[in-house]
Amino acid sequence: MVFVGVLCFIAVSTTHMAYAGESAKQDAVSATSSIGISSADLDADELSAALDSYLSRNVDCTHEPGVAVAVVTSQGVAYMRTFGTCESAGDAFYIGSLSKSMCAVAIMQLVEQGKIDLDAPASDYAPEYLISPEVSVRMLLNQTSGFGYYESLNEATVGDSFGEFSYANANYDLLGRIVEHVSGESYSAYMAKHVFAPLNMVDSSAQGLRTNDVLGEYDSNTFGGINDDDPDDAATYSDSRNVLGHRNYFGRYVQDDFQHAENDDAWGGPSSGYVSASIRDMANYLQMYLAGGKNVLDYDSIMQMFMSRVPDSGGDSYYGMGWTSYDNDGELVFCHDGDVETNVASMAILPDRDIGVVVLGDGYDSVAGNSLFFNLANGVLDVAMGNNAVDLDETEYDEAHAEANAEWVHFWLMCALPLLLTPVWCRVAHILVRKAGNTMVFGAAVIDGALYACVFTWLLSMLRDFGIPWRDISTFDPSIACGLYIGVALVALAVVARFIAAIVIGVKARKWPKVT
Repeated sequence: MVFVGVLCFIAVSTTHMAYAGESAKQDAVSATSSIGISSADLDADELSAALDSYLSRNVDCTHEPGVAVAVVTSQGVAYMRTFGTCESAGDAFYIGSLSKSMCAVAIMQLVEQGKIDLDAPASDYAPEYLISPEVSVRMLLNQTSGFGYYESLNEATVGDSFGEFSYANANYDLLGRIVEHVSGESYSAYMAKHVFAPLNMVDSSAQGLRTNDVLGEYDSNTFGGINDDDPDDAATYSDSRNVLGHRNYFGRYVQDDFQHAENDDAWGGPSSGYVSASIRDMANYLQMYLAGGKNVLDYDSIMQMFMSRVPDSGGDSYYGMGWTSYDNDGELVFCHDGDVETNVASMAILPDRDIGVVVLGDGYDSVAGNSLFFNLANGVLDVAMGNNAVDLDETEYDEAHAEANAEWVHFWLMCALPLLLTPVWCRVAHILVRKAGNTMVFGAAVIDGALYACVFTWLLSMLRDFGIPWRDISTFDPSIACGLYIGVALVALAVVARFIAAIVIGVKARKWPKVT
């Protein structure tokens, strides 16, 4: 019973520790006070030197296989650089929840065309999902529908948080379906034609049609786009490729070709988290906001996305339409972080300074890598603001994973204990057979199997009680899945070994003289 208690405690505590950071949405808060730089004061050479220095010291500390960074103003790109497995500015990353603001752009375009009323029931535009008519389109955008954080679109129901900010992918998954119903196009095609193409986001895709596939339908000069006759531009835009992201296994990033499911039972879709875009695409995207919606939205719609917002009761920030905002010593900051199973991303806009910052990474690690990445993004924002950014702790990643791995080893040793003690069990079984016959030893083996089955059934129920579906634990943190599978396998081997031992001992016992 001591073994059972320790096994369950270690398994649950390790699972909770390793996965607890997944749901956190970190704000890009400046670590130091502002010195009031505006884009007019932004010296590109000084900025490049400062960012090169900061990034050269800190990118490796995150252990991200690939990182891409850009700083923009409304006038253009002030800084852009890639690292590691990101070989060019055209390499496309999954950008996680940064995708939500892009979905909001699509919704606001349809609002401008009079096809969507923000305060009308969302069910008017997507009736097949049977969502309560109390939920308006605006509520989906503001994340006040009451949908649960871990609910897929097919699972989404109005809960106790209705009317208050409660982050849920299902809100934006439903908005994506509304875009499809109202426009008559697939979400992928709509985004490529009406959002990505006008912004020259030629490397982008919403899980399907790439922007390059539809650019031929447009006069690129209409959007200030690529000069098709310029060989330099053609070469620049011909190197686009998707960066294959990485998942973390016990402290090592592995490119395991993981693919997120594409259906309404999955936790998130292209409209909530699975747009892929390159760093140069994201630079164009942020410039659009700084330029007041050029080519894509009216200025008033941009302001609605930012300022039609609700408070986050869990902090001092607000949520608008795909954007978080907060006050930083009197300066308004708009930002959003994102993560999916294989990538992390962060973006921020400082409208008073005419500055936008975006940082992309191609690995996901809930133990340490994610927090280090977001700290790196905060540091980039600090440097862009003219502040002194705090360097990352280069030992944090290794120490955090060493601690997590030590707990897993402890867990596996506990799981292996029944197997290691099988010789002792066999010795006791010999005595039982001599004293009470074969029935007793077979009964002991059955009791063992039933006991361990109950333990792991209870363990799985405890995981469910945390509210995190196994679907998401296993995909976002494969270390937990692998660790638990190894533990179950070790215990199962012990049960099998004891059944085999019981059979062998029982057969041999028939030849023994009965002890009286």
